Amino acid sequence: MERTLTALQAELADLPATVKAVCSATQGPLTERVEHATALTRAEGGLAAIWLDLEGDHLVLYTLDPEAGTVRTRRIAVSGDSEVADLDALAVIARSTLDSLLRDRAGRRDIKKIPTATPPPQVAAQAPAAPPSPQPAARGQLRLMIGYTGSRYAPVLSWQSGLDLAATYLWPGGAYAGASYLVTSPISLDPYPLGGDDLIFGKIRRRPLTLVAGYEGLWPIRGSAKLGIEAEFGVAVDVMAARTPVNCVDSEGEFCETTHTLDTYDPLLINLGFAPRVRLLFEPHPALLLYFGAGVDVFADQKVYAYCSEESPPCASEGLLFAPYNLRPLAQAGLIFRI
Repeated sequence: MERTLTALQAELADLPATVKAVCSATQGPLTERVEHATALTRAEGGLAAIWLDLEGDHLVLYTLDPEAGTVRTRRIAVSGDSEVADLDALAVIARSTLDSLLRDRAGRRDIKKIPTATPPPQVAAQAPAAPPSPQPAARGQLRLMIGYTGSRYAPVLSWQSGLDLAATYLWPGGAYAGASYLVTSPISLDPYPLGGDDLIFGKIRRRPLTLVAGYEGLWPIRGSAKLGIEAEFGVAVDVMAARTPVNCVDSEGEFCETTHTLDTYDPLLINLGFAPRVRLLFEPHPALLLYFGAGVDVFADQKVYAYCSEESPPCASEGLLFAPYNLRPLAQAGLIFRI
């Protein structure tokens, strides 16, 4: 009733009429409802009474003119896609009917005059159904996501977490597509000995970008709140930059001159992977959703090695500095904003 009143009040704002709700549990034949509505209208000093019935897949709008003792009916097909569109169509038809009644009443007598005698109600023949009012086309929405994502990443960092940012476009049917980016902190590696007092103090920085596509489904649970689920699949590009400087630190902790050099250092590794996700959604408001999700990242090998040059003293020719897992289970939680 609240949403119906809101739609009527918005549509009738420019008419000299005020919408007032009067609760009534009257059921039964139409003649009894007409008599009851007539009595209520006169008691409230109203111009007209309108009420709404649902018959199958149609909304039936009744408009009572207590002065003329007539009832007009209009049938409106329920679209089933949008309650807002159905109520807008209802409000437009109600405005047209009441505007016609106001003009007709003004031409006959003072519109505030209510006769004391109750004329016998007459139910007018049902008017031909008007062509359905054009409904506003459903539009897509931009979704902005911000949240926490943590995953089982590498032996030296069993759990890596970061700030997950995403922007997607949601089509009216529920499908969406976009991109996400994970902001993570640098990873400091344990010092790797090359020989003598030379050590590699490695540091890894990730730049993971994912192109995503998925489907969102929501179902009402109570009031305007909804519960839903979304399934998503992504193609990820994980750009990993490694800093592998060689430093000499003697037994007293002082810096000294290095004797080893690397053939390749500060490598930049680019790796492709797949990122399926499943999320549970809770929508307390149409513009905001809360989500909890799980998924897995699947990547090929992205190992970082230290290759000593031939001029160096004997050292590890292929020292493994860093080896992230190929299969990385993850968990998520956060917010989705609709614009």
